[in-house]
Amino acid sequence: MRIADTPRRSVTFEESQMSMRRIAQIVLAGAAASAVVLGVVPAAQAATTRPGFIASFVSPYFFDGRASTQQQLATQLDAQEQVGAGDVIVEWAVHADARNAAYPSSPALGLGRFNDAVPALVQAVQARGDQLWMGLVVAPDAWADPSRFTSEQFLAEQLALTNAVADDLWAQYGGAVKGWYIPVEPSWDMISTPERAARLGEWYDAIADHLHALSGKPVMVSPSMPYAWNVGMAPTDYVAAMAPMIAGSDVDVWNLQDGFEMTGWSPETEANAFRAARALTDAAGAELWAAIYTPAYNGAGVRVPVSKLTPYLEALGALGVPLTQWEFAQYLSPDLGRPNGAEMTENLAQYRAYLGAAAPRPVQVSDPLPVSPAETAVPASAPSAPAAEPAVAGSTVTTGPSVTPAPQAAAPAPA
Repeated sequence: MRIADTPRRSVTFEESQMSMRRIAQIVLAGAAASAVVLGVVPAAQAATTRPGFIASFVSPYFFDGRASTQQQLATQLDAQEQVGAGDVIVEWAVHADARNAAYPSSPALGLGRFNDAVPALVQAVQARGDQLWMGLVVAPDAWADPSRFTSEQFLAEQLALTNAVADDLWAQYGGAVKGWYIPVEPSWDMISTPERAARLGEWYDAIADHLHALSGKPVMVSPSMPYAWNVGMAPTDYVAAMAPMIAGSDVDVWNLQDGFEMTGWSPETEANAFRAARALTDAAGAELWAAIYTPAYNGAGVRVPVSKLTPYLEALGALGVPLTQWEFAQYLSPDLGRPNGAEMTENLAQYRAYLGAAAPRPVQVSDPLPVSPAETAVPASAPSAPAAEPAVAGSTVTTGPSVTPAPQAAAPAPA
C-alpha cells in the first residue's frame, strides 16, 4: 500500500501480503542487478560452527575528531571481518533535532555539518568489499516522547525529511548502499495500541515505498523490544503489539532488539519471543534479524563477560536468525587506545575462541594526534555525546541502542 494515496485507511492482512509480494519482486530484481540477496551470511561466518554476528551498527560518534580516526576505523573493520562481521549498519546520517548531517549534505536540505562519518564509512567498507546499510534520520526528542508519533504534522515532517535525505544520500553514495536503515525504533509506547501500531506501520510503509522506488534496495527497522520491560510486559506481549505495524508496511528486515543486558529476560524467553516474531515476519514476506546490545560494562559498572553473551547468541542463532551487534566498537574493539581497550581486546579473544578462530593481535592506534582546528570544529548545534550505559537487569531501562542523545552546543565526546 502507499500512504500517499490513502493516508488513514486500514490495511487488511490480505492486502499487506499482496503488498509484500509486490515489494519482494522489486527487491529481488534489484538483487539480481546488484548481487544483493537478503539473509546471506558472510563466508567467514558460515565457516564457524557457532552462531555469531554478521554485522555491526556504527555510530557517527565513533568519529571523534582526532586525526587517528581513520586508523581506528581500519582497525575495527579489520577485526570485524576476521570474525565474519564485516558489514556495517550506519546508525544515522542526519540528526533531526540538531539539524546536522554526518556527511556533506545538499544545501537544499538546510542542514549543518556534524562530521564526515558517512563518506568515511563508505570509503572504508567499499575498500574491503563489505556491505553497508545506510542509516537515515534519527529524531531522539520524539523517541523520548512517543506521543509525538500520534501527531500527523510531525509524521508528515519526518516523512518528508527522511525521503529527501534518502534522495541526497542515494545521489552521492548509491553505489555503496546494500540497504537502508530507518533509525526510528518503535518502543512499547509507540505501538501500545493497535491504532498506534497500524499508523506507525503506514508511516514506515511510505518511507519503504519511496526507498524501493528510488533504489530497489531492502529496508530495515529495529524495534526496541527491551522497553516493554519498563512497563512489566513480556517480550511476547511486545511482539504481539507489533503485528499491525509489520502487516501494514513494506519493510524488508525487522532487526528486533533482543534485550541482552537491558532486561532480566533469559535466552529461552527471548527465543520464544523471536519464534513469535518470525511468524509475523514470515506472513508478511519479510526477514527477522536480531540486534544485540553489547556494552563493555553494565549500568552498575560490572564488566559484561563474553560467557554471558554467548547463550543468547546460541539461543537466537539456533532459530536461524541473523545476528547483528550494537556495537562492535563498545565491546570487541582490539584497539588499546580506545576506552576500555584492554577489556575489549580480551573480550574479542574470548569471542574468537567461542567461534573457533585465532586470538586477535591487540593494537594501539587511538593516541591523540595533532589536528588542525578545521578537523575538530563542529557546528554549535552538534548532537551531544552518547549517554551512559543502560541500567542492569531488574531495573528500569533508561538508555541503550534506541536512545540517541539530544543536541547541545558542544562537540561530541570521544566514542
